[in-house]
Amino acid sequence: MRTLIISILIVALMPTPGQAQTRSEKRGIGYGYHTPQDMEALSKGVSWWYNWYQAPDNGVKWVYKDYAVEFVPMVWGGSWSQATLNNTLENDPEIRYLLGFNEPNFKDQANMTPVQAAARWPELEAIATGYGLELIGPAVNYCGNCVSENGTTYSDPVEYLDAFFEACKDCRVDYIAVHWYGCGGLEWYLSLFEKYNKPIWVTEFACWDNAAISLEQQKSFLINAVEHMENNPNVFRYAWFAGRADGPNISLLGQNGQLTELGELYVNMPVHDPAYHRAVPARIQGQDYQQMQGIQLEATEDESGLLHVGSLDAGDWLAYNIDVAEGQEWYLSLRVAGTQTGSLEVILDEALVTQFSIAQTAGWQSWQTVDQQLIIPSGKHTLRLKVLKGGFNLNWLEISGEKPGTVTGLEQGEILQQAYVFPNPGNGRRISVNAGAGLAGKTLVAEIHSASGFKVLEVKATVNQSDLLEIEMSSALVPGLYLLKLENGKEVKHLKFIVQ
Repeated sequence: MRTLIISILIVALMPTPGQAQTRSEKRGIGYGYHTPQDMEALSKGVSWWYNWYQAPDNGVKWVYKDYAVEFVPMVWGGSWSQATLNNTLENDPEIRYLLGFNEPNFKDQANMTPVQAAARWPELEAIATGYGLELIGPAVNYCGNCVSENGTTYSDPVEYLDAFFEACKDCRVDYIAVHWYGCGGLEWYLSLFEKYNKPIWVTEFACWDNAAISLEQQKSFLINAVEHMENNPNVFRYAWFAGRADGPNISLLGQNGQLTELGELYVNMPVHDPAYHRAVPARIQGQDYQQMQGIQLEATEDESGLLHVGSLDAGDWLAYNIDVAEGQEWYLSLRVAGTQTGSLEVILDEALVTQFSIAQTAGWQSWQTVDQQLIIPSGKHTLRLKVLKGGFNLNWLEISGEKPGTVTGLEQGEILQQAYVFPNPGNGRRISVNAGAGLAGKTLVAEIHSASGFKVLEVKATVNQSDLLEIEMSSALVPGLYLLKLENGKEVKHLKFIVQ
């Protein structure tokens, strides 16, 4: 038998050369029942959390710093424990922010009129000043059972804040805080608060304006909401509601330490760091751009990837920062699908280098790969894709030194249809594949995807002295269903396997 052994080290938090930045400093969660396993699962993409209280959850109180997830305490309403808050701030001198009253215009939440909230605000100011904290204002939203004062019922969050600031003219408020549960309209809603000229914290958000929200609707809302807030300079931070909750398909966590499909999407949403440059050769997911104009993201049904750039129109563009160690002739491949014949131009820095004609496919999720050669000199560059004629989606682009599909000495149909995973189910630490005979010196591409489509692993490797392909994982895969994709450039074999 011929053996291929691959050792993989999975690093959750720190990006490596050629890997996109994995965490957003904006992204957080509102939840108060974490276990260490929950915190570890979320920490891949979540940078901060709060729990509507003055101290961290008991389950992670002494370990949350190990996961580099920042805790932000809150003074929820008109009464709180000064001793508890002081103890929290003294135990964690790295705390930088203090959240103010939670939905004070709701009678069943903090239940404080604007004048009452303004009267208590100097107490929060004193705490913030004493510990060198920045102060986030009362978190408001539209409500039904609302507080009233001087003949006004404060169902409108903007009216409440106007009255609060009128009663608290000399108060220090460093940030505005808002909540949103509409399944659309977030961009409009956030624009209402720009008049205060303060950065915004969205400390609760989810699609929950009715009880019959499907998982696909919730995912679509999350994609668009997170993408907007990541790109909105007025949004300083945001937090999904919640880890586990009774709302329609809103939970990010399932069993202990396990992300739901929605949770996996949330922690893996892209971060558009303008200073980041990806080392090439590399495959770059379409959503991992540094700058863009006019684009939107959608969940993809392609055989790899989590998201794609959807329904590109003329004038849309995406820019990707790349770092080229050696100037040479490269192959640029685009993974596209669409219902119309489209075209785009490729601009390197400020120079037009080539154009692509995009043939229509059988549908928006019927994918093809097109490629062209171009010369890219060494150094750091910006590669811009500008759409001339729209009507197509983009899943990924790949910059490679070899012509796509070039696989040494492997004939179509030679082995891939014989391959199978064993044992199946397995333990998640070693994935073994009997790949068939005659593979000495042959190169394959192997990818492992979770059931929700998240790519766990992609590697090119050459088979040596047996028909056995073994993938050694330094950290075991979590239990569940996985898809292994083997590719030789001419054919593809998909294999399902289960981790127990």
